[in-house]
Amino acid sequence: SQKLEDASCNEVKITRKNVGICDVSTLGKIMLQGPDASIFLDNIYINSFSKLSVGKARYGIMLRDDGFILDDGTIWRISEDCYLITTTTNQAGIVMSWLEELSHVRWPDLQIHLTSVTDQWAGCAIAGPKSRRVIEQLAINKEEVSEENLPFMGVKKIKIETIECLIARISFSGELAYEVYIPSDFANSLIEKIWEEASNFNGCLYGSEALGTMRIEKGHVGGPELDGRVTVDDIQLNKMISKKKSFIGNTLRLREGLIKPGRSRLVGIVPIDKKSKFKSGGLLYTSEKISGYPIGWVTSATYSPMMGHYIGLGFIENGLDRSINEEIILIDKLKSIKIPVDIVSPQMYDPEGKKLNV
Repeated sequence: SQKLEDASCNEVKITRKNVGICDVSTLGKIMLQGPDASIFLDNIYINSFSKLSVGKARYGIMLRDDGFILDDGTIWRISEDCYLITTTTNQAGIVMSWLEELSHVRWPDLQIHLTSVTDQWAGCAIAGPKSRRVIEQLAINKEEVSEENLPFMGVKKIKIETIECLIARISFSGELAYEVYIPSDFANSLIEKIWEEASNFNGCLYGSEALGTMRIEKGHVGGPELDGRVTVDDIQLNKMISKKKSFIGNTLRLREGLIKPGRSRLVGIVPIDKKSKFKSGGLLYTSEKISGYPIGWVTSATYSPMMGHYIGLGFIENGLDRSINEEIILIDKLKSIKIPVDIVSPQMYDPEGKKLNV
């Protein structure tokens, strides 16, 4: 009878030490097919996909017409003219409707076909330093999932218990990790098999709380950050933007108000007193002015078992360019919280990315 926070912390520790599995079936999945599929993707994402190799995945961000971020996800190139687009859970229906509008109204001459396959595939994330060993026990041919044959961001079809599945080596936790998509008719039996193998490596099942903690530790943005009011520059991913093509939102994202100096940027937040607690929703002020309009806010917060204290993600004016000598105060009047905090890089866990390739 553990408390929720204790249980999720244990799940994080076990996953980062051994292996954990998580149901990610709710992620949106859209199959894009046709000879103009690559052109369509280049039109809707800030980065390019036309030169993505078959058998590889890439992280992508799509914007609204007004230049703000609509959604993010990974795109898997299954064959020359076939891609699997993944979306966030919350935006799955919105993105599908948006892409259908684009294909029928704006670019009707493009030869493409879109199909929502969210219900066709169940998804299971397998994360942790022992995740490859679990996959090797599951795959009929374990050489298919070796470091050489399935590198980071690699995609392929494998058979588990004679059932053909899709697997990608991608990570939301910051650990060596995979996502396995299983035909829904076989989901229950195969996920039970995955859990059986993970148990042999002292693994665990982990839920959305532990998933949230790991993505905050790693500095990955989620729904709380992508709230419809942020740009690619705000989350410091503007280096992804292709300068060789146009895309939806590319013109209006350069409006004066969206690129002006002093705009709020994504940062990590840690309490100076490591015993202090805080939650999302807190406001950030300078110690000289702790009332009125804030200079920032907390979007996500969690107790980090890896850091041993609370951490958070949020936005603050000028981001990491603020003076290091400036004292920042986090205030949450609803929870009677008033604590000094440090502004740090969002990538608080394994910033060099070494864990992805253990």
